[in-house]
Amino acid sequence: MSSPWTAPARRPAGVTFIALLALVIAFFSIVRGMLALLGTDAPSVNPTDLSGSSYGWLELVIGVAAALLGVGLLRGSALARLLLSALMVVRIVGALWVAFTFAGRGGLLVSALVGGLAVIVLLLLWNGRSDAFFTRV
Repeated sequence: MSSPWTAPARRPAGVTFIALLALVIAFFSIVRGMLALLGTDAPSVNPTDLSGSSYGWLELVIGVAAALLGVGLLRGSALARLLLSALMVVRIVGALWVAFTFAGRGGLLVSALVGGLAVIVLLLLWNGRSDAFFTRV
């Protein structure tokens, strides 16, 4: 019989789900960034406009970061948990900005999807089972 002190820590299903959501958010961010740079994103950002180009690059960076952090979560990294939480707060703020800036051009629906996923990730990332997994010794 194995003791709870010697048993290997198992990743809760919620943490796996969070990591997969982070990867989904990463996918959407990377696609939105590419489309913004090409000028075909839902918010109809002009690629020759500096703010549109900046938006596209920002989405790409956030998408790549979210993908790396999602993989870190799958590996049990507490640092990935903290950084992903900070990134999700940034995603929520960014989704609000896009919703208000591009509301008439499809930005509201896309922002609701991306921002809603970020809120779900935060709620699941800081529950009791996740705390137990990430604070294991």
